[in-house]
Amino acid sequence: MVGVRGERERDRRKVAGRQGALQPMWEAPSDLTAVQKRILHLQATAGNSAVAAVLGPLAAGRAPSVKPTVQRQVAPPAVYPAYRNVAFNATVRTQMWNAWRETVRATTPTTRREQGFWIQWDPESPNNANGRYRIVGRSTGPTLANNQDAGLTSAPKPADEEDWHTVAAYHTHTPTRHRTTDTAGNPYTSRPAGNTTTDDSAHTQFNIVGIVRDYVGINGTVPAGHPLWAASKYYHSGPQRRV
Repeated sequence: MVGVRGERERDRRKVAGRQGALQPMWEAPSDLTAVQKRILHLQATAGNSAVAAVLGPLAAGRAPSVKPTVQRQVAPPAVYPAYRNVAFNATVRTQMWNAWRETVRATTPTTRREQGFWIQWDPESPNNANGRYRIVGRSTGPTLANNQDAGLTSAPKPADEEDWHTVAAYHTHTPTRHRTTDTAGNPYTSRPAGNTTTDDSAHTQFNIVGIVRDYVGINGTVPAGHPLWAASKYYHSGPQRRV
């Protein structure tokens, strides 16, 4: 006959035996293969030695790692780059010169046109304390007769995308080398050099830095017959920086 103490000891051993057979709760990600799930399960419950014993010595290192996905988000920087930061960036400067050269070369005895583009800035680019720039939304104005005033309708202002922020716009003005009459048919004399009030208003409305390439001119004007490759420079238009 087994006493009360003996029965309690027997019941305790039975419970301990059942608990020892229980496996820890574990669930693998749903997109893993059956083998990957088995590897992770064995690692979670018995360690890498059990993985090697069941699936082979190389399987213990095959369990996939689940890493968090980092997605770049658009976040406004504390301060956007100022005119000089944009205008003197090497990437931007090369593209601005190319557009000016193409504008001059496209000028004929009977036609001329402007061209331009938007400038975006990425402050988070690695290994560059000042960020990096790229050119987007290139536009070429209509080909105009030499008795017409030139103009440019640019592509729509690009929205900020990932870490890229639209911070500036650039366009060229046209040569007066072959202009002989104005829009009213009167003899053409000259035009003001540099950015216009229309340029300033547009860049202010867009809340971006404006950059215009035009001739230095003579006493602030570009006269009729001005040489195609006469001295030119960059003019600042609109805000000092995007706000």
